[in-house]
Amino acid sequence: EAYRLNALKACGVTFDQPTLVSKYTVCVKSGKIGVSLGYDAIDRDTYVNKIMEGGQLFGRVSVGDSLVALNGKDVSLLTREEIKALIVKNSGRDRKLTFLRKDEKNVGCNF
Repeated sequence: EAYRLNALKACGVTFDQPTLVSKYTVCVKSGKIGVSLGYDAIDRDTYVNKIMEGGQLFGRVSVGDSLVALNGKDVSLLTREEIKALIVKNSGRDRKLTFLRKDEKNVGCNF
């Protein structure tokens, strides 16, 4: 969360406008979760790349949201393949997925 933004700033990344980061958790039943995950190797960020219509996460997550925890375990430093393996390993039971969503709109003053 905040540590990720601080790490980016420490590397010289600047933001043109304020960024609000929301953290949220969704529960999914056993089986497929209905998303495709992408991976940004520079930021070490596993994110929602595609949402399957009718899948368990359809209408509950957005493309670009970062997956940061699975069943309460921090996965933010794992690769996409490691996260996918954990999701599959736990596919026979209900799971809790925690995401971060960046919202760059309506953070500052509206004049």
